[in-house]
Amino acid sequence: MEELTQSRISILIHLGAALFMGWLSILIGNIYGDLVAIVIGIGVLITVGFGTEKVLKKKGMAWWFGNGIIFYLFFWLIAWIIFFNL
Repeated sequence: MEELTQSRISILIHLGAALFMGWLSILIGNIYGDLVAIVIGIGVLITVGFGTEKVLKKKGMAWWFGNGIIFYLFFWLIAWIIFFNL
């Protein structure tokens, strides 16, 4: 796969996980507390990151930071805020 395709796949995977965790964080936060939701969200980020690295055969923190971590954290926060206000 070429670099641009791998980047797009990584971003879409992290985006889907972030939107799902934004919704799930509201449910977890209401039951167990926001700190537990944040810890689970970070755990999902790490799990998705390692899974994406294996699938795309990419290594390195810099690549993962630019093609996963930033998008995940941004969209997780946005989704959490949207679902919180519903």
